[in-house]
Amino acid sequence: MKYYVTLTGLNYRYGTMPFAVGQKVRLVKEPENQADREAIRAELPGLGKVGYVANSTHTVKGDCYSAGRLYDKIGNTAVAKVKYILCDAVICKVKADTAAAVPPMNPDTGLPYGSEEDAIAF
Repeated sequence: MKYYVTLTGLNYRYGTMPFAVGQKVRLVKEPENQADREAIRAELPGLGKVGYVANSTHTVKGDCYSAGRLYDKIGNTAVAKVKYILCDAVICKVKADTAAAVPPMNPDTGLPYGSEEDAIAF
């Protein structure tokens, strides 16, 4: 399934300058985010965080999904492709079937939960 999302908060960092149509953007869930438990961070290689997936009716453009609607449809990370660049936002397409699900990690060992043999398989 394909979903369109709006990247916002760009003007707090680099604006729309680093984006190009067809470019890939990494989306990373931020469950520890105090302001929004459904926050999804947008990252570019070499720059790191460049914005967030919009999660407000005031910032979601057109028929795009909000971060809250997308949150349970992707793994801990996903890849999006830039489709449109607007003056204050970027519209990206996310394929849920290509989202990379990351297994839950044990904070004590830094490995996925389960037996050591299972951790080696990852």
